[in-house]
Amino acid sequence: MAWIWMIFSSTIIVFLLSREVDSRKSGDIRRHRRSDKKEKEDAMSTTLLSQFVETKSSPSIGSLQYDRAAIGAKPLVCPDTRKCPEKETTIFRIQGGDAQAAFASIFFLYVVNGVQYAWYKGYVPWIDLDPSWLKKTMPLPKNAEHNLWEDFFDPYCANITQWINRCNDNKLHIVQMPRSFWFPQVHIQYAWPVRAWYYMKCPDACRRRERQVSCTDHKRLLCPKSNVYDRELYASWRIKGHTVASRVHRPTKRIMRQASRVFREFSQHSHPTLAVHARGTDKGHGRRRVDASEFGYTIISFLHTFPDKGRVYLASEDSALIDSIISFCQKHYPWNDNDTESSDFNSSTLMHRIYVRDIQTRSSNRIANFKLNDKNRLSVAKDVLIDILVMSHCEFFVHAASAVSEAVFYLNLRLHDRSVNLEFTRGKQITMPWSNLELFRFDPGANGFRPLQLKDGERAEDFYIFPA
Repeated sequence: MAWIWMIFSSTIIVFLLSREVDSRKSGDIRRHRRSDKKEKEDAMSTTLLSQFVETKSSPSIGSLQYDRAAIGAKPLVCPDTRKCPEKETTIFRIQGGDAQAAFASIFFLYVVNGVQYAWYKGYVPWIDLDPSWLKKTMPLPKNAEHNLWEDFFDPYCANITQWINRCNDNKLHIVQMPRSFWFPQVHIQYAWPVRAWYYMKCPDACRRRERQVSCTDHKRLLCPKSNVYDRELYASWRIKGHTVASRVHRPTKRIMRQASRVFREFSQHSHPTLAVHARGTDKGHGRRRVDASEFGYTIISFLHTFPDKGRVYLASEDSALIDSIISFCQKHYPWNDNDTESSDFNSSTLMHRIYVRDIQTRSSNRIANFKLNDKNRLSVAKDVLIDILVMSHCEFFVHAASAVSEAVFYLNLRLHDRSVNLEFTRGKQITMPWSNLELFRFDPGANGFRPLQLKDGERAEDFYIFPA
């Protein structure tokens, strides 16, 4: 009987061990599948991010090219943070700006200006946003060493914070400017920084264009009249912004995965795409409140030009303004100037082509969402960044004056010639950028693209649209 019991016990043990091995194999397969899914998401995120990669030549818009040496934006190679420096090294700490600044001003305007200043001086930029400077508009830190920048972006130089802490007594010198340097001097007064608009109403005497000056030239900015769109001045700001942002603003993989998912859901692999950024709350410092009808007319024009495939990404922090724009489009599309809806209007079709993210961080009372106590400020900031990333991936852009809009140009400089700035009543574009398109057809025989000549039954919207 004993030997029978031994055989039975051995059989049970072998069976249990085989179940454990099968379970481990199954777990390995599940983990492998999750790993494959994550790799695919990372690949999609990389594709979305690839357009932000800077070319080696100086950035330009049309015939306007900006010399980096003139603005001091000579990108410096990051130090080897695995070891302490062997020679004297100066770190320039970028801490933020004015207490009322919102996400795009802090993370794009102040950072761009700080980095180009550091490059000019030969300092290593350290983006270490100071929570005590930003507590009115940004979330409080998780701990004393928490860096808000790294909630959204990778460090400009890898492991720089740890490197500074480890090597601070060994040939490292940290330069940090007083708050007054950042605001009002850099943000408003000096001539060399980038700006989102002119800031305050300028007197009639302030008409001359900004000179190309170095970061040590602290002469005051003389700007155009506030209602005149100065295309070349904006271009110079955007080229500077792109020069920095294409190297510095590298969103984390987590942020890029979310932005990639939103873009796929919005575009549905269709083209062309139009981004519309409608700022509705707290528009101060010389800006005007752009009416919903102005945004609506540009959307209708775009959808009329591309009646089947064009898609619109509508972004705003103001839920009431979004509702007004949608209502205007529903009343007047397609090209209906009467007070009644068009007879052939299909509301569901229109709304299928105008995409509005379903988020909880918008304001409903004309107060900026980052100032509302019932909003999670970290969520507000993340939603703004995702909007910026998605809009920068579109083929056309309609906007008014705001730091969010300028951040879009910093990430995609091509949009400067493919955008409409509704802020200004004089000097703005007469025709929509999609009214004069350069269209191309892929020609396998020519091993590339050639200019499009439409054949009978063909529509322009079915072909590739290249920036002019």
